[in-house]
Parts: sequence; C-alpha cells; structure tokens
Amino acid sequence: MQRLIVIFLSCILTILFAWLLEFGTDDINKLDGPSLSDLRREMVPLELVEQSDSIAAELAAAEAEIASQREDQALIDESLSHSEDTMGQLMDLHRLSLEKGVDPTTKQRDALAESQALFLTNQARAQTANERVAELVKHKRELAQREDALEERLRQAREPADEEYKRLDNRHDFLLACLKLGLLIPLLAFVARRAHRSRGKRFLAVWMSALVATFLHVTLVMHEHFPSDLFKYIAITAGILIILAFLVSVLRRQVVRKPAEVSRKPLADAYSAGRCPCCSFPFQLKPRAAALPGKDGSIADREPYTCPSCGTGLFGACGNCGANRHLLLPYCGSCGDEKASDAKPLKQAQT
Repeated sequence: MQRLIVIFLSCILTILFAWLLEFGTDDINKLDGPSLSDLRREMVPLELVEQSDSIAAELAAAEAEIASQREDQALIDESLSHSEDTMGQLMDLHRLSLEKGVDPTTKQRDALAESQALFLTNQARAQTANERVAELVKHKRELAQREDALEERLRQAREPADEEYKRLDNRHDFLLACLKLGLLIPLLAFVARRAHRSRGKRFLAVWMSALVATFLHVTLVMHEHFPSDLFKYIAITAGILIILAFLVSVLRRQVVRKPAEVSRKPLADAYSAGRCPCCSFPFQLKPRAAALPGKDGSIADREPYTCPSCGTGLFGACGNCGANRHLLLPYCGSCGDEKASDAKPLKQAQT
C-alpha cells in the first residue's frame, strides 16, 4: 500500500514539476519578436499601399451599392408583379363587361388606366435598376483588374520585407530555443546527477519525478524549435545515450562472479576455520626454525604443511617470492602472485 502511495504522489509531483517548467518556457515565449507589418511599412513604397487601400475602398463601396441596387430591384420586381396582376384583373373585368354588352364605367376605365401607368412606371424603374447594376458590375470588374495588377506590384515590393522577416523570425526562434534549453539542460543535468546519486536512497522518487518532467520539456522544446528531420535524429541519439548510461550504471553495480570464484569460496572458508578443505581435519602450523626477529607470525613465517589425514598440500613455498602461502588458493599472501592453475588441489610428494 505504501508503495502505491509513493507511486501516486510521484506522478502528481511529476505533473507539478512539468507545470512549473511550462510557466518558465511560456514566459520566455512572451519575448517580443519581429513584426511583419512594421517591416512592410518601412520597406514597401507608401504610394502602392495608398493605391491598394483606395482601390479596396472603391471595391467595398461598389459592392455595397450593388447590394443596395439588388435590394431595390427585388422591391421593384415585387411591385411590378403586383401591378401586372392588378392590371390583368382589371382587363379581365373590362373584357367581361364588353362581352355582356355593358359599357365599363368611368371609374373602371380610370382604374385600368392608372394600373397600366403604374405598370409602365415600375417597368421603367426595373429597367433603370438593371442598367445601374450592370454599370456597377462592370465598374467592379475594372476595379478588380486594377487591384490584381496592383497586388502583383505589391507582392514584388513585399518580397524583401518578407525575406527579412523570415530571417529575423528564425533568429528570434533560435534565441528562444537557446534561452529555453539554457534553462532546462543545466536543470536536467543537475536532477539527473542527483537521481543517480540517490539510487537506493529514500528520496529517489523526488529526483526521478523532476528528471522525467525536465526531460519531457527538453523534448518538447527541441520538437518545437528544431526541424522535424533533425529532431528525430537528436531524439533517437539522446534516447540511446540515456539507455546506455542507465545500462552501464546497472552493469557496474552488478557483481559478476566467475565459476572459479564460486568454487574457491569453500576453500577460503575452510582455511579461515583452520581445517583442511578436503577432509576438514584441523591443522596447526609450526613457525619456521630460523624465523627472523620482529616477524609477526604470519603464514609467510610458518613451515610448509601437509594434511596428515588426506595428504593434501595446504601450505608451501611461493614460486615467486619463496614465502609460505596457501597452496589451494590462487594468490600469494606475501607478493600477490597468482598460480597458473588452481582447479584441483595438488598433493605434496612424500619425501
């Protein structure tokens, strides 16, 4: 349960560390960069800009007037349709009266005349509106052609400003990347070192949380400011280096015991217990008869010894320094010389 709590709190701490680092990188992003509008204002001729604005204003006015004329056209067409319907109805009444042999009244004749006059008036208005719309559309087309020609001139005039903006923007982007990485990489190195030193200690989870959050932000910054083709190589190389660092660290801590060392341990334990490694018979070493004064009674100052129970040579002269040594162990305790082979115990020859 305690382990789960530690893992849960470590995840929350990682998120908080990442959040804190995000605030720092966002503040760096707030640094002012180059302005395209300011560069264009400085490098593009003012006359072209004024002409473009004038044509744009004329186009907007023409479009507004065309929209207004089309609304008037819709009203005139609606009025014309009503006038036509009214005149048709009056003419039908007038024709029925004539068919019945009844002369239309003066009021009926006046109403028909007024309806015909209104119809002709609306028809004239519709024709005028159509002509005006046609003129406005033609004018708009001419303005659009002038605008296209002027836009081509403006495009050519804006190219130096756009290229300068691109250069300044790339430099600003590189500056932001340097500032962010200048903040994150030393922090990443610090927390990585602290995490490495805290292996097996109590506060390893804290440093690992900071390490994960910092490494994540370094990756995001590189992805944001470096080209995608370059970033994939950097990311893969960084991943390989990190995995190799952890693998080397684990391998260095791992104790690799050779088979000879494993088989040698019972021999060393038997020597330490004062018993023969082959038959467990206790032994006692005798000091040399001609021991020099001041000797401390070490193995080198003892006589060679053969186990009286099994006949195994346990102590004898070193082939390098001549001092007494453990015959079944690989190294001399006096000079450190290693035997050529210690695979099997050798028995001393009986003399």
